[in-house]
Amino acid sequence: MADLREVLLPMLEPVVEARGFELVEVEFASGGRGGTLRLYIDSAAGVTVEDCARVSHAVSEALE
Repeated sequence: MADLREVLLPMLEPVVEARGFELVEVEFASGGRGGTLRLYIDSAAGVTVEDCARVSHAVSEALE
């Protein structure tokens, strides 16, 4: 079975790129009742907290 990163990268990359960012890395840390999915994004113009929130909401919708 492919590891989770190999599954998530191609699924999430278009979502992130559609918002003008590059998806640099994906990490999943299991723990507690579930885990934490961590995305690393970048842009030539930089990344703000608001940008992170927008990408987070879009990724959440894509994963549902």
